[in-house]
Amino acid sequence: MKERIAAAEGLLVGTWDVEIIDDLAPVEGDVIVDKNRYDAFVYTDMEVVLRALGVTSVLVTGCATNVCVESTARAADMRDFTVAVASDCTTTQAEFHTNALLAMAGLGMNVVPWRDALPDLVMDGFAVSVA
Repeated sequence: MKERIAAAEGLLVGTWDVEIIDDLAPVEGDVIVDKNRYDAFVYTDMEVVLRALGVTSVLVTGCATNVCVESTARAADMRDFTVAVASDCTTTQAEFHTNALLAMAGLGMNVVPWRDALPDLVMDGFAVSVA
């Protein structure tokens, strides 16, 4: 996988696909976790940061439902976080999108539009992973 990502010049510091868009620009006190794999927990300090903040639930969003989003959601679930997936804040080809959402829901993740996920997450401690 590493070679494929490198060949496509993906997930490299300074390239378009790792840039934070202006509408989501961090503010003072925000923690930024740079990722270089599909799963936001692999080779990052994501879990350490979330645990230090007392986070128990995550809302996962991102560009590729069946790749980065599903990988990150499964990794969070395996680390005993309560996982919600914002079904309206991720996309990919229609058949892959639908199947990935169904798979994550089948594992017990809360797959709903982002506004429907917020009330449960806020009560628990809240973090957003942009996968």
